[in-house]
Amino acid sequence: MKRDLSLPEETPLKAVPYPRGAENKFERFMQEMTRAIAQQYENETFKKLNKKTVDKFEDAQVGNWARIFTTLSNKAKAKINKRFNKDRVRDKVTQILRGLNKASQSTIFENVEKVMGINAQDLIAKEGLKPQTNALIEESIEWVNRNLDETLADFSANSLRLMAEGQPVEEVLGGFKTIAGKRVESSKFIARNQLANFNSFNNKIRYQNLGITEAIWVTAHDERVRPSHEDREGKTFKIDKGLYSSLDGKTLIPGVDYNCRCIMKAIIPDDDD
Repeated sequence: MKRDLSLPEETPLKAVPYPRGAENKFERFMQEMTRAIAQQYENETFKKLNKKTVDKFEDAQVGNWARIFTTLSNKAKAKINKRFNKDRVRDKVTQILRGLNKASQSTIFENVEKVMGINAQDLIAKEGLKPQTNALIEESIEWVNRNLDETLADFSANSLRLMAEGQPVEEVLGGFKTIAGKRVESSKFIARNQLANFNSFNNKIRYQNLGITEAIWVTAHDERVRPSHEDREGKTFKIDKGLYSSLDGKTLIPGVDYNCRCIMKAIIPDDDD
């Protein structure tokens, strides 16, 4: 016989909740950084690339103001990369994810203590998952750095494309602002998706380290839940394999699909198992 770690009949316990607080922190960090990057890029390029500057560097055959823009753009990128250097990004991402890891660890082990009678502090002291957690944090840092690089590449590439189409400086600036807005918005989803992945894989590793092999899929129970995830609701699955749904043709664990807010409720075998 097996019982649900989160909701045993004897002691009602909650599953590890979806980490809203950490998600909000990560989203704010990503969006604020992207806005700051966009503002600095605009200041260092378009506000220096006025009509007088463009006219000065045009010739009778081909306007070469794109070359001047590229020079300004490269200087702007260098300054931005120095401002948002890898150490600064690493410190902020690590701070957020270590806080999430600590909260998830405490919740899981407190649940285990109530169900199995094993001291939570002893479990924390003996866990030994630091290398795995560090690897997940490094993966998230890589995603944040990649987003920064792609944002700067989008700014310059889109602007040069509009210049190639013969658009005036004002139109190129308008196109930049549109791209900047989209990058700010997309950074929120990148943060949300990466945090959910970190949380899901970290909990998966922690459960497996405790010898737990099965869990129950739990959705967010709202109108945003996609049909393929609703199809998995309440079903038991092997943690190391995930759960298949014919609606999307995927085998997943909660939290790893794009923008997935689902969680798992671990199942602990009874003593007689």
